[in-house]
Amino acid sequence: MVKKKEIKKRELEKKKALREGLEYDNPTKGIFSTIIVVTLVFFSFYFITNLIVKNMNKFNYIDSTVTVTIQYDEILAGSTFNMNDEEYYVLFYDFDGEYATYYNFLIGSSESKIYKVNLGNGFNKPYVSENTNSKVNNISDLRVKDCTLIKIKNGKNILYFEGQYEEIKDKLK
Repeated sequence: MVKKKEIKKRELEKKKALREGLEYDNPTKGIFSTIIVVTLVFFSFYFITNLIVKNMNKFNYIDSTVTVTIQYDEILAGSTFNMNDEEYYVLFYDFDGEYATYYNFLIGSSESKIYKVNLGNGFNKPYVSENTNSKVNNISDLRVKDCTLIKIKNGKNILYFEGQYEEIKDKLK
């Protein structure tokens, strides 16, 4: 009998110790601990980032004297008929192609407004095809090959020409 009483006494002591331990595990204590840890991590990242940026400025990794310019000559093929100008040309070619530098020179030296479309750009791939449409007047029908020149007047196609550098140069005169 003594053994049973001892066993019950030990069980009661264990339960009492367990209850007392739970009383100290207040849920608000866990919330406050989490908030403190998150705050410390946030401020650590903040100060480390500031330190890195200051060092980058110190060693001239960031050049604050560079002026940013936005170029408006390169467009996506989907904007061919949407430009604000009344009359303009759109030249389709691969910017990494064989004659790319010649086309860039041609665009820079022309008095006409010429927009350029990079056929190497993934966004323009749906418009590149061997079966072209020279009567195109809306974007859903646009299909071009490499080296294509389209003249747009009041949102309509008035000239569609496929050719190489010299031929396109003559069309722009």
